[in-house]
Amino acid sequence: MENTLPFTTFTETNKINYMDRKEAVEKGFLQNKVVKLKPILKEGKMIKDKKHIGYFMFDGAFKNYTLPRNPKTNSYKQILSEEEVEFFSSTLQTNLSFTRIDNNYWDTHTIRVKKDESLMKHGVSFDLSDPYQNIDFRIMKSLRETAPSYKERFNNPKYRWYIAEENEELIQENKQMEELEEIYTFFGAIKGSKKKMIDLISVYNSEKASTKIIGIDSDIEWYRGEVRKIIKKDPSFIIECMNDEDYQIKAMISDGVRSGAINKPKRNVYNIIGDSSNYDFNGLVKRLNGLKANTDDEYFRIEAQIKDWKEQNKLK
Repeated sequence: MENTLPFTTFTETNKINYMDRKEAVEKGFLQNKVVKLKPILKEGKMIKDKKHIGYFMFDGAFKNYTLPRNPKTNSYKQILSEEEVEFFSSTLQTNLSFTRIDNNYWDTHTIRVKKDESLMKHGVSFDLSDPYQNIDFRIMKSLRETAPSYKERFNNPKYRWYIAEENEELIQENKQMEELEEIYTFFGAIKGSKKKMIDLISVYNSEKASTKIIGIDSDIEWYRGEVRKIIKKDPSFIIECMNDEDYQIKAMISDGVRSGAINKPKRNVYNIIGDSSNYDFNGLVKRLNGLKANTDDEYFRIEAQIKDWKEQNKLK
């Protein structure tokens, strides 16, 4: 079974013993849409050139997929509910019980995906209104190496395929372009301020629990370069910062460490003078928010010490 899977006509006039197509769609057993299985194109350990004949898979190579089993119980992954098993069994005139001992449908049902030009350009189409293709789609979706969506395709290094809804890729790409425009508008607003860029880089390192302490004496172009690296590597972080109510408190922590108002004895461990407790970065954010909300003298002491340090170092 290769890239374009066999299609069996299933119309309103083709009634089945269990229910008709309209009811099957209403119940969610079938869907009036087409989705695609597409390869996730990324560099391998040996082959990094996208034009290489062996990029992703060698041309003409194929992989066979079957319904996965639970490694502990050896039972099949149940991709159908009991009612769906009854529906598809009646529709396909085949017993689809997952627990059948003899002549189990799932023992022999195989989906073959072959690498060719069509796969690389268009992927494998599944018409979910067709029972045969619907089942094959469910199998492919259940695999550990299949990402549930285009957006999530890089979330796990084991993913080799992703499910693409109609226009999902275009929608996501447009969204990414819009976010990139927002990011560079934000960058344009801070690139003239050394202090604002120091804050951004420092918050990024703190969020990642890095041991790096960003100095304040580098040339402004160095800070711009570091911000560009973050934009390229982790654009979602910039978007989060733009909408983070705690961003100023997070930037304050880095200033507190530099000014000596906050101690950082080791990686991702902080404490405040006079407070015997240790906090991780997020814990200290909550603690400082609490002190600020309660107009606690300790908060104003930290704030005043940071202000003096900024003035001494001419940071605005």
